[in-house]
Amino acid sequence: MSTNRIVLSLSLKTKQLGLSKSYQHRLSNDWDSRNADPRAFIPSKVRAQITAEVAEQSNRKLGGFAQDFLRAVLNNSTEDDLSRREKSERVILAVGGGKGHDSEWVREAYMVRLRTVWLDVSAVACENLIPKLKEQFESIPGSDPRLRPSVKCAELRSALANPDSVSLDVKSVEIWYMCRVVEIMSVRSVRVVLRQIGKCLAYSPSNRLVIVDALSDHNIGYTGLKTSKLFSLKFLILNLSIGASSDGTRREVEVCQERTFTFFDKKFSALAFKIRTS
Repeated sequence: MSTNRIVLSLSLKTKQLGLSKSYQHRLSNDWDSRNADPRAFIPSKVRAQITAEVAEQSNRKLGGFAQDFLRAVLNNSTEDDLSRREKSERVILAVGGGKGHDSEWVREAYMVRLRTVWLDVSAVACENLIPKLKEQFESIPGSDPRLRPSVKCAELRSALANPDSVSLDVKSVEIWYMCRVVEIMSVRSVRVVLRQIGKCLAYSPSNRLVIVDALSDHNIGYTGLKTSKLFSLKFLILNLSIGASSDGTRREVEVCQERTFTFFDKKFSALAFKIRTS
């Protein structure tokens, strides 16, 4: 096969990883509507039984759990991590801002020299995030403008297929953060996204992926799902490990930190993944 054909083949495969423009637009409109719903993100079987105030309080509690876990991961940064980040830009990429219930950690990221970048397919979510991040950043005395947070309106799978489209250098991402994102994606999209992130975890033993979501392992027989699906921990690790081994070197991904939280009748897991080094 000629070099030109090889390049064309790889280009086509990369494009196939992303979603069509029309489908991305549909997702954007769908999530704009959901983010405007005062009972958004509440399990379908209890949504009609609670007030908008209870829904907001409950989502804030889950968001608090998620961001506390992320802060713990950030606080595990070593002196070597800080030294490396001083020399070249390193990023924490957060996906799925929603209503911003889990977005209060810009200061913690800043203190360990990570620039915060949020990615969301919903323009409504992005508009909500911008002032929240600005307020947090500007409250840091003498804040370094190089670490100013940014928000990108884009769909995750397609952004990973074409990082240049959102000015994203995936090799600069040290921490990936996804709260309640995996369960709302299709099986195909979850496979594609996890394998791409697994590949990125392999760039450095310091890289981490934080997922906060309900897993089938802790929700056996759960039937209250209309707009989401539950995946197993085994499924997540398998696809991350496949991505981490995509260069031909066998690597395994493992969980290095874990906590759980009960949200109505679902149990959520907060998990930090890394490449196994021993």
